[in-house]
Amino acid sequence: MPPPRSMASHLLYVEDDARLRNATARVLRDRYVYLQPAGSLAEAHALARPGTHWCGFIVDQNLPDGLGLDLIVELRALHPGVPAVLATGDPHDELVNACAAADVRYVLKPFGLAHLGPFFADVERFVTSPHGAHFIDFARDLRATDRELAILRLVLLERRSNAEIAAALGLSVHTVRTHIRNMLGKADARSMAELRQRLVGER
Repeated sequence: MPPPRSMASHLLYVEDDARLRNATARVLRDRYVYLQPAGSLAEAHALARPGTHWCGFIVDQNLPDGLGLDLIVELRALHPGVPAVLATGDPHDELVNACAAADVRYVLKPFGLAHLGPFFADVERFVTSPHGAHFIDFARDLRATDRELAILRLVLLERRSNAEIAAALGLSVHTVRTHIRNMLGKADARSMAELRQRLVGER
């Protein structure tokens, strides 16, 4: 069964071969109506800017402006925990090991839906976990802005420090602290640890 069609059910598919991208996108849309195709790192970054919500990334390794695995790592800095799969025609040992280290699945090109079964299972678990639809509902109840949502993900789910959050989102540490104070005020909470406990308790 496909995951719920919520804000968190947007799937990003990055492939530079337009003919292959269009053909695969038609198949993927049978399962994910909110599929967003892109042909390069630049297009993917424009789509997956901070404040957007994704259930999964399918990315080709060799793109015209960089490598797919590097893109996945960059996207996950903004969207922690999102399942990802790397499509490659050359699964050499170094790449396979790098995927394992980054917790990224890989699939051989050309691929079909049957080859993506484990990835789809990851996506379904994600959108029904605090990282996915439940987390977004939780943040919406707090009236979190897009920037606050990104910070909440990194604080509550990834347990990042203020300095790490600032570096990931391109903010100053002071700005991160200000956003956190604002969110605690909205939630009438004393600490982010208290918010984390609320999130876990509502699963």
